[in-house]
Amino acid sequence: MVSNTRPRNQQRHPLHLLNKHPRSAVFLLAACASLFFSLLIHPRIITGTDYEVAQDGYDRLAQGLLHYGTLSYYPSTFPTVLRGPAYPAVIAALLAINGSWYPQSVQCTQALLHGCTALLAYGIGLMLFDRKRAFIAGLLTALHPYLIWYASKAITESFSTFLFTAVVFCVISLARNPGIVTTLLLGFALGVSSLCKASFLPLALLTPVLLALSLSHKHRVRFALGVLAVALLLVAPWTIRNYNVTHQFIPVHSLLGYNLRVGDVQAEFYEKAPLSFLQLLSYRDFDISSRGDTISHYGIRNAETMTALRWDNELLSKSLHRYIHEPLLVLRKLLFGPIMFWTLSSTPLATVIISLLQLPLLAIFTVSAVRTFKTRGVFSVQTIPIILVMAYFAFHIPIFTIARFSVVLVPTMLVCASGWNWRNEKQIL
Repeated sequence: MVSNTRPRNQQRHPLHLLNKHPRSAVFLLAACASLFFSLLIHPRIITGTDYEVAQDGYDRLAQGLLHYGTLSYYPSTFPTVLRGPAYPAVIAALLAINGSWYPQSVQCTQALLHGCTALLAYGIGLMLFDRKRAFIAGLLTALHPYLIWYASKAITESFSTFLFTAVVFCVISLARNPGIVTTLLLGFALGVSSLCKASFLPLALLTPVLLALSLSHKHRVRFALGVLAVALLLVAPWTIRNYNVTHQFIPVHSLLGYNLRVGDVQAEFYEKAPLSFLQLLSYRDFDISSRGDTISHYGIRNAETMTALRWDNELLSKSLHRYIHEPLLVLRKLLFGPIMFWTLSSTPLATVIISLLQLPLLAIFTVSAVRTFKTRGVFSVQTIPIILVMAYFAFHIPIFTIARFSVVLVPTMLVCASGWNWRNEKQIL
């Protein structure tokens, strides 16, 4: 009688795939979780007017690119300078392939992006720590509810999260294997990130400095300048386009004035509605001194190009004037901005849920970061991801902060938190 029992080392078990193919497992788990939520769960829990997949008008921008060959809020033909071109270009490409399958095409694409983000988190963990901690970081990224939530919407967060994680991955890759390819990849990642959101542009300037200070390679300055050159070369054509449209220097996009004013309102009235930015916005009063009109984001993006830019510049001027004469407002923004960045969402329930997700991660990340600085010094390859997280966070505080912006940092923070060896109380980095 022949036994069907396999030798012990050949027996299969449910975790066989995870043990043998962790990269594939992380990617598939993330993509499938995102697809399941976006296509089956999200439409059932979000109904009515709230179920607007492209809440910031990126679908209209994509249609403007597709129909007019310029970034405009379709059906308007006015070229806009309110947004960067990278994310609308992605949606435009999907619409060109099959316009009838929108928004599912965007959700499926972002599910794949979420899978790639989890894969990048795994790769960063593998380069910095070990296989076990890399898998933990990839697994946590794959199943993180906040990341999955934004993968279902046609807004920049899922794409921005992927890009920020890609920047960190490329930084570590360049540090481990300096060369032309890694230099080009990091410069490309920084350039595309900046064309997605202007908040990435300071990182394109900061990252080469960190590389020059942290790398031990004798050609570290050359690599740093190469990264900066590639990033700026990608951004420059769009800056020139903006100048041709407006005759003003706008590196990626405007809207700084509007965002500053929103941040002013949130800081000024934070105690009145600390759990809902929608309630906070009910206190806004964007009076333009020269016209007396009340300006909303919808109004600015639907205005003629130069009118929208003039309104935005007037809002900027008004905010700067307030900072000079009301320094207490600046202090309130510095005090409440960090709280809002990690917790504030649209409704009280959402704020509570997000706080439960973000605050414990922030605490663990902070402890891990402090001990990494102590053991590795301020400038090292291991501290660059931490500094980039801190910088991205800091750049938002003076302007406009809600918890939605913090999602971009989650995979990198999960990697750093996963690297801590709590049992032995020492850092693996």
